[in-house]
Amino acid sequence: MDIIFFVYGLAFILLGVVIFVLPKRHSEYQLAGFIGLLAGFGFVHGLLEWADLWKILKGGSPFLSGLRITLLIASFLLLTEFSRRLLRASLNAQGAPYRLLSPWLYAALLPLLAAGTLLADDPLLGADIWTRYLFGFTASCGAGIGLHVYFRERVAPVLSARERPSTRRYFALGSAAFVGYGICTGLVVPAAAFFPADTFNYPAFLAATGVPVQAFRALCAVLAALAVSNILCIFHFEGRDKLVAALARSQSLLDELQHINHQHELILQTAAEGIIGIDRRGNVVFVNRAALALLGYRDIGEMAGANLHALIHHTNEAGQPNSVEQCPMHLSLRDGMERRATGEIFWRRDGTSFPVEFACAPLRDAADPLGAVIVFQNITVRKQNESALLRLNQELEHRVAEEVEKNREKEHHLFQQSRLASMGEMIGYIAHQWRQPLNTIGLVLANIMDAHRFGDLDEAYLSEQVATGSRLVQQMSTTIDDFRKFFRPSATQEHFDVAEAVRRSLSLVEASFQNHGFAVELTVDTQTEILGYANEFQQVVVNLLNNAQDIFLERQIANGKVRVAVSRNGDELRVAVSDNGGGIPEDIRHKIFDPYFTTRVSGTGIGLYMAKIIVEKHMGGRIEARNGAEGAEFALVFPLSENAAGA
Repeated sequence: MDIIFFVYGLAFILLGVVIFVLPKRHSEYQLAGFIGLLAGFGFVHGLLEWADLWKILKGGSPFLSGLRITLLIASFLLLTEFSRRLLRASLNAQGAPYRLLSPWLYAALLPLLAAGTLLADDPLLGADIWTRYLFGFTASCGAGIGLHVYFRERVAPVLSARERPSTRRYFALGSAAFVGYGICTGLVVPAAAFFPADTFNYPAFLAATGVPVQAFRALCAVLAALAVSNILCIFHFEGRDKLVAALARSQSLLDELQHINHQHELILQTAAEGIIGIDRRGNVVFVNRAALALLGYRDIGEMAGANLHALIHHTNEAGQPNSVEQCPMHLSLRDGMERRATGEIFWRRDGTSFPVEFACAPLRDAADPLGAVIVFQNITVRKQNESALLRLNQELEHRVAEEVEKNREKEHHLFQQSRLASMGEMIGYIAHQWRQPLNTIGLVLANIMDAHRFGDLDEAYLSEQVATGSRLVQQMSTTIDDFRKFFRPSATQEHFDVAEAVRRSLSLVEASFQNHGFAVELTVDTQTEILGYANEFQQVVVNLLNNAQDIFLERQIANGKVRVAVSRNGDELRVAVSDNGGGIPEDIRHKIFDPYFTTRVSGTGIGLYMAKIIVEKHMGGRIEARNGAEGAEFALVFPLSENAAGA
């Protein structure tokens, strides 16, 4: 019996080993997906039979009894699941048998096994017998039937006529072996005091045949292992067919790959950048012609196998050794990240160096590093160009600074010219402002003289005339103060009322306008403060008023009128100065803000230029000029930021 149990167990373990080692991972047979269950059955059931062998040789024990029943149940559960899946893979998914073979099958069988175990006088014996009845018999017979149906429905249609007969024989042998094993192991059970175990049992089988049932089981196991090992040839046939199909395409694929490799080789060799391939240890495996030329080597043999860092990246520009641990190429090999570097140097074969810019791209197979590709170029010319560009920029900055200083001096000179020109105009305005008070003072003096001549000069009359003269002198002094403030430049920016600044500007030219019979009309829609230079702003307004008056005189406009409007439009303040002097000729309108451009014989050509500088450069606004219905209109537009206060 010990030989029988040894062969019995060995046959099933060999069955498991054969299935386990067979390459079937990429098979299109459904069987490949669950035949591992049959291998598991072979391993577990083989161990069960060797446990029986141990019992014969060494005797039983409670632990061995528990281990046996555990191995028995586990092995037949694996065989049951294999049979269930084999039958489902063979049957039509729409049929009733297919639906009966669902996992719910265990919900019916396992409670029966538990009940039979609990109701038996000896639970271990009951579990052994009912496991064989419910799982051993049904699973083995199901496997035999499944092999027959699977061959007919799934295997035979895809085999060649030469392969089909031999494969059919092994499927038939396997089917018979599993059915026979199901009868021997599932119906012939240990003797017990209940039917049918009291009739169909080991002693009854031995008495009827003269041979222990284990011998028949061992024979069935050997036949099953032999059949399955040959049945598995279908996977070899499948692999062979795939290989033949692949070989049928191999020549064209090989030609195509050779063509692609040739193209890639041409691309790599003709690339202007140096390209070097390294393995996972950082050793050189590939170098293109550009890299050889840049590094001063004759052929790849002089670099192949050498550590790239030690060969070309060992020392930095300062003459200090480069740490291999901090080398970008080494870091890319270690963490698989692509890196780009500039400001590095590579060393030639002759010991000279040159600045480079390079990128290192790691090559990986899944998570394992295979190596990396380094693409680099000599940036000596670029460095020289950058140095030249830096020197040029520094020179340009110096020149710009000089030009800015010159422009500042020029602007200051223009300011002085503008101020002198304005001063000349202001003297005329002062003359207009003083003419009437001086005439009145002359009359006061004449009245005093006449009163003295005619004896009418008493103290009351003298006091009255002196008071009149003092008031006129005070008026003239106020005029001097207004003009003096006008010529005093604002030291810093300040918030000032735009409408009030416009009124002060009008007061300076009002007498001159009245003397020539010209009218000025002021319209204020908003009292708004802005941040800027009040006196310079007044100069701009006075300049615009002067230009309008000059146009009236030049063109002999009898009823000349200037309209000044202060308004607010959203986030902007607008001061518009318009006249009825006929407008600006279109051919010169784009030149009127140019320095020294003027159409008047006595003009300086700097008034509007300085107005533009003050408004746009100093106060952040803009000045606009256009022709309206009757004449020219100049608009001073200022943004109302958070630092501007509105009333």
